[in-house]
Amino acid sequence: MSAVPAATLSELQQRFLMEYLPQQRALSARTVESYGDALRLLRDFIAASESKPAQSIELGDFTPERIQAFLEYLERQRGNSVHSCNVRLAAVRCFLKFAAPWDASPRHAVALSLAVPMRRFRTASSAGRSALIPSSARINESPASAIARAMRLA
Repeated sequence: MSAVPAATLSELQQRFLMEYLPQQRALSARTVESYGDALRLLRDFIAASESKPAQSIELGDFTPERIQAFLEYLERQRGNSVHSCNVRLAAVRCFLKFAAPWDASPRHAVALSLAVPMRRFRTASSAGRSALIPSSARINESPASAIARAMRLA
């Protein structure tokens, strides 16, 4: 098997967004734009956290630890929902699968990055749940009573 010629991260990203996603995967323009935004955010995050220019970031910089930190940043500092974080992670995973043949770093680095788990939805705390239950609701209320009460409120 012959080696794949080396490519810069920006070249890979351009091929991914301009050729692979719209032509081979037949994804919509909005999806391609969303994937591009996710990669730009990750690239900017890595550049800021490593104090280096975005142009010098390589595929090997996409480590599991950095991706996890990126997801934490999205959720805590940017206020993204768990769903939004998972959409961004899906975009990163798709890019890593596409770019793996061009990776000059050890192969296991990309494989480990692909293993970053999706974010889990948090369950509401007991205080949060009680805020969702109307004060008129009864814990032991029968379904018939709940329907009758709802009909009276309508």
